[in-house]
Amino acid sequence: MKTPSFDLLMISALMLGLSGCFSAGAKNTTVYTPRATIASTSPGPAVAWQIRIDTPHSSEFLDSTRIAVRRADNTLQVFEAVRWSDNVPDLLQSKLSQSFNDSGKITAVVGLDNNTASDALLLLDIRQFEAVYEDNDRSASAVISVQAKIQSLKSNRIIASKHFLVNVPAADKNIPQVMTAFDSALQQVSQDILSWSLTADIAAKK
Repeated sequence: MKTPSFDLLMISALMLGLSGCFSAGAKNTTVYTPRATIASTSPGPAVAWQIRIDTPHSSEFLDSTRIAVRRADNTLQVFEAVRWSDNVPDLLQSKLSQSFNDSGKITAVVGLDNNTASDALLLLDIRQFEAVYEDNDRSASAVISVQAKIQSLKSNRIIASKHFLVNVPAADKNIPQVMTAFDSALQQVSQDILSWSLTADIAAKK
């Protein structure tokens, strides 16, 4: 017959075991940050106006450092022991600002609390920032879906709007290759949003 003290010892041992597992997981977490740079020789004319990049909106699930995974049955999960270096909206804002500035075509000002005068605001809604697995998890791709709008800060009107969808297949289903696909996906969506923004006739609509 088990005694109360025996039960307490077993519960304590179990809690210590769980605590050890969580600690080990935290120590072994791998942190990824996707890279996206635009060459200074990016095609297209330079523009005289300035734009601010607002912090992107997203679902609560994506507003996190967890790396979202969509399975073939359309369920959402996250990678274990792997995370982004920042939450997804801040990550996209930072990389877009870097791409805009690296292009040499436009001045991008991040954050509404910045006192530098700007002519327009880039509004972003992240719909997908996911590793998508298909074919019974035998193949994977990085998918980024963003709805972008440009708002004139003089009239407060939306003067341009476009949806961007990028799907880059990974070399295989393993996490390092999926992260490489995210590099390419973020590079492409940054270039697409930059090129589109440069075509907005902000100066004429201020």
